[in-house]
Amino acid sequence: MYQGAPLGPPNDPDFRDFPSDPFDPLGGATSGHHNVVFKSLLGWITQPKEVRTVTEDGSYRIGPLEARGQETYALRVRRPISEREQWIWLEFRQPIGFDGNLNPTTWPHVPIDHVYNGALLRLVDRGPYGWRNDRPRLIDFTPQSAGSGIEFRVGDFWDAALQSGDSWSDPYSNLTIRIGDVGPSGLNAEVSYDEVCVSEVSSDLVRLSPMAQRFRVEVLSRANCSWQPQTHSDWIEN
Repeated sequence: MYQGAPLGPPNDPDFRDFPSDPFDPLGGATSGHHNVVFKSLLGWITQPKEVRTVTEDGSYRIGPLEARGQETYALRVRRPISEREQWIWLEFRQPIGFDGNLNPTTWPHVPIDHVYNGALLRLVDRGPYGWRNDRPRLIDFTPQSAGSGIEFRVGDFWDAALQSGDSWSDPYSNLTIRIGDVGPSGLNAEVSYDEVCVSEVSSDLVRLSPMAQRFRVEVLSRANCSWQPQTHSDWIEN
């Protein structure tokens, strides 16, 4: 979790690291299947046959993680950032077998069927974390929900799923993911990459003045582009 947002900037170390993932036995869950990232690493599901890599706009369908014989079990969606390689893995759970009772009964703010009515998304960062590369970090799409202390760190992520009918736009890239219809046989998802509105500034456009402790950044935007500056740092003025 990134200070009240589902996902932070690419180089932000404040990510939710594995373990303590309530939907994976290695993360503290008392039951349930391993997530799709681990199943892929173990060879239980294979790329590209059962894991669809997504790098462009499209509509996709994945089957329940627990059901045998599915054509696609996961989407591996590219997060288009320049800093390093990151992927968002999307999976779908249903109350089948070991996943029959994933939701807790002790968290009144979490609907009992929350995880079954949406998708679980995890960030995989390919570096520069050394041995921690490829370790999935659960993304929480209700970061402001109830919880505190240890309960906040673990229990709060029971309602992490991106629900059917909801969409999320990455504030640090042009990626948008929308969850469509959900049913016992599968989940529909839409992935889109907006046209880049503002071009990246080159280093020679930045002028630093240590004496004044102020600097200005200039960016270029294409014609007919609607955008506004935004910062998550209190020392930067828009």
